[in-house]
Amino acid sequence: MDLDNDARMRLVGRISANAYAMEDMIEQPAPTSVTGTSYQRLATPGWEGRSERTRLLASVGTCDTRPESNLRVPMTTIDNLIEQHRHAELDRQPIAWNRAMWEKVWQDDDLPGHKALDAIDAEYRAHDTVRRSWLRELSDGDPVAFLVASTIWGYGNFGRGIKALRTMLQSREGSDVAETTADIIEASRRSPEAGFGSLFQGGKPRMPWLGIAYGTKVVHFAGYDHTQPPPLILDKRVWIGARALDTETPVPDPATHTTSAEYGEYCSWASSVADRHGVTPQHVEYALFTHGGSVRAAARR
Repeated sequence: MDLDNDARMRLVGRISANAYAMEDMIEQPAPTSVTGTSYQRLATPGWEGRSERTRLLASVGTCDTRPESNLRVPMTTIDNLIEQHRHAELDRQPIAWNRAMWEKVWQDDDLPGHKALDAIDAEYRAHDTVRRSWLRELSDGDPVAFLVASTIWGYGNFGRGIKALRTMLQSREGSDVAETTADIIEASRRSPEAGFGSLFQGGKPRMPWLGIAYGTKVVHFAGYDHTQPPPLILDKRVWIGARALDTETPVPDPATHTTSAEYGEYCSWASSVADRHGVTPQHVEYALFTHGGSVRAAARR
């Protein structure tokens, strides 16, 4: 299929706007093994003894069986990666918005949080995206509206988000959704570790679908302006980007056993990298996320 340049740009925009959701498909309420404040899935068997690069390629979904020397995975240094994204305007990060799609969350139930759609409408009309800074400000207000907006930011126009958000809002009475979210917000402003731990109770997510990938988005927006180091988003694509660096990093795999301490170590490391380069910690997370996308693309060629 041949595409003209305008069509290519529209396609790239749609992919970019939905990138967080597509990379986080692993964040499902599937059977898991859990311990304490961590979220663990059983490791895929059969990979013992394989090289780190082979494991990485398997994790990004390639079925390529060529010799490893021929696989074009874009390895780089964290220093080079940060320099590439130093001037990224994160408040202009493209986020897709389709109100008609998200209205389906409330079409059959009188669930809380519907007014958040009006707020997102206004934000999108003014800025043609949903800004990270706006979500951080929103965390000071109605906690349910904040939960709704953060979840929509993460899923974009990815239809699976409808079920995820509806299930979150149905999981408790409206007042309990607000109370649980408010508790996560408060904990996120104490420390990254506290925020991460508040997502879980008895080793399971306090709200269905609000595990590591989407839960740390809530923790990030709620706590970013309130604690040092600030909490950051941890999803599969961020982890893939970190694994494709030339040195090891403390970025944990969100699909395996992850503790509050490990999440805090990731946030501390990212903050130290940011300080060294004179950028913000969220630039480090965004650089890893973007690099993770490049790794996936290279592995599938």
